[in-house]
Amino acid sequence: MKIDIIGCGKVGRTIASGLAGEGHDITVVDHNRANLTDIAQTADVMAVEASAFDYAAHINGENPADLLISCTNSDEVNMLTGLLARKNGVARTIVRVRNPEYHDNMSQIKDELGLSMVINPEMIAADTISRVLLFPAADGVETFSNGRAELIEYPVDPGNPLIGKSMREINLSSKVKVLIAAIERGGDVIIPTGADTVQQGDKIYIAAGRAQIQTFLRGIDSYKTSVQTVIIVGGGKISYYLADRLIHEGMTVKIIERDKMRCEELAQLLPDANIVWGSGTNEDLLGEEGIAQADAFIALTGIDEINVIVALYAKKMGVEKVVAKVNQLSFTDMLKSIGVDTIVSPKKVTANVILRYVRAIHASGESSSIESLSRLVDGRVEALEFIIREKDRYVGVPLKDLQTKNGFLVACIGRRNRVIVPGGFDTIEVGDSVVIVTTHAGVTSIEEIFR
Repeated sequence: MKIDIIGCGKVGRTIASGLAGEGHDITVVDHNRANLTDIAQTADVMAVEASAFDYAAHINGENPADLLISCTNSDEVNMLTGLLARKNGVARTIVRVRNPEYHDNMSQIKDELGLSMVINPEMIAADTISRVLLFPAADGVETFSNGRAELIEYPVDPGNPLIGKSMREINLSSKVKVLIAAIERGGDVIIPTGADTVQQGDKIYIAAGRAQIQTFLRGIDSYKTSVQTVIIVGGGKISYYLADRLIHEGMTVKIIERDKMRCEELAQLLPDANIVWGSGTNEDLLGEEGIAQADAFIALTGIDEINVIVALYAKKMGVEKVVAKVNQLSFTDMLKSIGVDTIVSPKKVTANVILRYVRAIHASGESSSIESLSRLVDGRVEALEFIIREKDRYVGVPLKDLQTKNGFLVACIGRRNRVIVPGGFDTIEVGDSVVIVTTHAGVTSIEEIFR
């Protein structure tokens, strides 16, 4: 596809690199030459130095892009750029809109401007964190089948009863059916067979419905009660969206923010939250605000290094669930190795959403289409949800009779209001949502998993 990306900041660069890596024809537009030089050196893209308005207004109507993505730092520039691009013949447009004031009118804005998608990285990051807090035994949670199916990242700590057991033994001994869809072990990723075993230090990815996973974790004494008290350091947009969600879930939320004016704004926006004016790096303040008694601690300042430091301090103080926002992805492995449970990157989750959309366009002519896409294990594993639109050669055939290529696994099947953890005699039917876990990148159709 021919794709134009307007704005080459953190999000724009991540999107451009991901799409270029899948073979798309990418043009990146920015008025900052240094940003363009950086992306041109690391990805196969065309760099154009221009303002968003100038570029969108002069798009060649004879050969417009198939998709334009506008992700500058200005919501208004992004919306107007999307409108100009549509007027000049671009078939599909995605714009980034971050301001909470636009949130309630997002559907109307999208329809009035003829946009294909309006995306909010901070809201997506908040959703990601809230899912983890609602499932505290997990380091990460991805949802599929309209929330009915989940894929959780679960650490195998010393003493875990799963250690040494094979996939087959786990299935036979468990009171409920779940599927271990992937194992992260050191620098390797395993799509397991029945003979593969769980080892201490593994990260395993468990697929099933929420109730099934909770029952499974209770069976191995790993179920953790839900989070009740949360401390958030940093009062930016993610903090606002996250606190709003957590309060509606019945949690007690405290936000520590060093800017007094922002504290006053948050106090008006979130009357049920406790807003504290001060520095989240102040040990005395953290102690006074009850860090040792908190169930969860979320580091969401605008500086990665501060988030790392306060997250590690929270872990030292015995907080059970610690989450840090980190945009520098090279930190991820190091942080997980020293105890930070969950790392969230707004630019990464945004790129995943857009990549899913692009893949779905490619697959639109197939008998199955991509409904959602998640990247796991630093992008080395993908979990894709396909909606089966029409009958094909694999429909109605028991899975044991279908030859699946190496590196692919059917993790779960959503059918009407239930989630099926598949066995050899289960089938894929028209109307199902099917979650595939794979180590192969760039899959656009469920047909690609079968020999």
